[in-house]
Amino acid sequence: DEVAYSFVVTNTGNVTLTSVNIDDAVIGVTDLVVTPSTLAPGTVGTASYSYALPAADIAAGGVYNIATATGTDPNNNPTTDHFFSNETKLPD
Repeated sequence: DEVAYSFVVTNTGNVTLTSVNIDDAVIGVTDLVVTPSTLAPGTVGTASYSYALPAADIAAGGVYNIATATGTDPNNNPTTDHFFSNETKLPD
C-alpha cells in the first residue's frame, strides 16, 4: 500500500527564493525538489511523493507527518518553514 503526497509551497515573503526543496523525516523525504525550484514572492511550487506504507503505519491506521520547505534567499541564507499534514487515515 502507498500514500500519494502532493506538497504545495507558496513564497509568502518579499524576496525570490531559489533551490526550494522539501524534507520530511517521517516519510523519508530529503531534498525533494519543488517545481519550479525558484519562487518569486507570491508564487507557488509543487512536489509529489509516493510513500510505501510500512507495517507499523498500517497497524497504527495512519500517518501524521511534518514537512519542511527550505529555499535560499538572495543573500545565500537558508529560509525554512514547516507545514503539517493532517493525519492520513487508512481505510479499514
